Amino acid sequence: MLGSDRLYMAVDINKDACETTIATGKQNGVDVDCVCSDLFNGFVPYRGLVDVMLFNPPYVPTDEDELGRTDIYAAWAGGIDGVHTLNLLIPKLKEYLSETGLLYLVAIRENKPDQIILRMKEHDMEYLGTIREKRAMNEYLMIMKFIKSN
Repeated sequence: MLGSDRLYMAVDINKDACETTIATGKQNGVDVDCVCSDLFNGFVPYRGLVDVMLFNPPYVPTDEDELGRTDIYAAWAGGIDGVHTLNLLIPKLKEYLSETGLLYLVAIRENKPDQIILRMKEHDMEYLGTIREKRAMNEYLMIMKFIKSN
């Protein structure tokens, strides 16, 4: 899937994360255009053009007062059930994904995956399955796959 004939675009609210993303791309032989922005402002030029979205939101359940930061807390602070940022994205997915757009979502058990599937379905996103699960220290990570329903 990696190759120079594709556009790789990333958005992160944290400047250090953007710099790391660009460096990781270079190490893998691809140029990544990383925009330091909130979730939606960075994607405006790409509305309806995103074929594959990899979304690794802040998913750790935290108190609401940890939300809205741009420092390292922004990397994990997910609010109640760890789905604050995901809940902002779900209603806008159809706007940004192409007609056959796919979403790969990183989640943990505490995010209540069954509820995520229901919310996605309400916004015309079809659940295609969990393609990978792995325990990492005290987290049970999963990659959930969705496709835009037409």
